[in-house]
Amino acid sequence: MSNGHPPGPIDIGPIRPSPEARHRLSGVLREHPAGLDLLEAACALIDPGDVGSLLQNVQLYPGHRELSLIRVKAANLVLGALQDDELQCELRLLPPGLAAEFVSATAAAVRQLGIFDLDLAKSEVRTEQGPRPALIFARATGTTAQKPGKPAVDQLSQKSNRGPKPGTLRRYEASDRALFPEIDRLTPPSGQLSPTAAARKLAEEGKVAGTGSLESRAKRIAALYIAERRAGRKSTETG
Repeated sequence: MSNGHPPGPIDIGPIRPSPEARHRLSGVLREHPAGLDLLEAACALIDPGDVGSLLQNVQLYPGHRELSLIRVKAANLVLGALQDDELQCELRLLPPGLAAEFVSATAAAVRQLGIFDLDLAKSEVRTEQGPRPALIFARATGTTAQKPGKPAVDQLSQKSNRGPKPGTLRRYEASDRALFPEIDRLTPPSGQLSPTAAARKLAEEGKVAGTGSLESRAKRIAALYIAERRAGRKSTETG
């Protein structure tokens, strides 16, 4: 799916993570049940000595037009992890609109992804519906595998039955939006954290309202921030 993109480092395709990388990602996923953004997952998968270089590359060059060698490797490791049944992790995307619940992408859709479909800086995945905010979750025990060939758009158009009852998230929208400037300061270009990591930091500091768990509050504000900031960027680009 990288046709039409400028030449760059040779793309060798998805890289199956080493046992050590698989162990690191599994541990991080257990620690963060509310999901990891693409960059957090990549940092767990690449060699620990390369994490600093990857973060610096993403911070200095957030644009997605050209990819460095380390970014190609990181993206292919993420793709390899998502296709590795031993890791038991899955890709979830945020449906169109201001939905707050990420929906699982089909296995067939994941197999079609290439490195230019993953934006590590924004934690987005390119789909037929346009870029969609994306997180990686540990696959629930006993989850039935997606049937091959089922279009990803069908999965994304379905409403999830998981999560809070309708309306319970909106009561916190005003207080969540009031924290957006702090997330802005913690994320590129001002800071070095991803939106998910920044939301988690604010939740750990007790700044995110709500009665749910730390992870659920971080997930709520991160989803709202990603959706609204992306909508703002789209409005600016088309205005």
